[in-house]
Amino acid sequence: MKFDVLIVGGGPAGLSAALILGRCHRKALLCDEGRQRNVSSLAIHGLLGREGRSPADFLDEALKELSRYDSVSVRGTRVTGISPDGEGFEFVCADGTSGTASKVLLATGLVDELPELEGIELLYGVSVHHCLYCDGFEYAGKPVAAYGKGDKGADLAVMMKHWMSDVVASSDGTEVSPQAVLKLEEHNIPLRTEPFNPLKVPMES
Repeated sequence: MKFDVLIVGGGPAGLSAALILGRCHRKALLCDEGRQRNVSSLAIHGLLGREGRSPADFLDEALKELSRYDSVSVRGTRVTGISPDGEGFEFVCADGTSGTASKVLLATGLVDELPELEGIELLYGVSVHHCLYCDGFEYAGKPVAAYGKGDKGADLAVMMKHWMSDVVASSDGTEVSPQAVLKLEEHNIPLRTEPFNPLKVPMES
């Protein structure tokens, strides 16, 4: 199969690109294996028109919108190989799909690497989050722990004070610099230095 554009990744960027290409009557193939960064989140925040919607609903609506464009194909698979082919590219996918494309758009996004803490996978996207701008608003008035080794947890805790007042910093058994400790004291933020357990977060100093 020959395409104008191969889109690798089906998050907001890849889906938006597919929409524009469809409206330009370009033949495009979007490949995505269904591992969106926000797949564990309960809701989307900070995206106009989709505030509070679930990531699954967003994806369903996006794919429905794309379905009206006959020149756009979507496959739930992983692109496993791309190589130059003259003025374009050859590609192959995990499901056996292969072909050529004049252009390749990499829209694979980011991967969040979780700390190696027991039980954190079950809590990620529920009560453990990586982005204050996405989920901080919902925690106003609630006790929150800022996790990070060394000064990272302390710096995050100070930043979190813009969103919530009851914050404790955890360095997970690592040393925090005197400068970071001073910042925590200035903002009245307790510091816990013992090993961190996400299933039993200490909230009082």
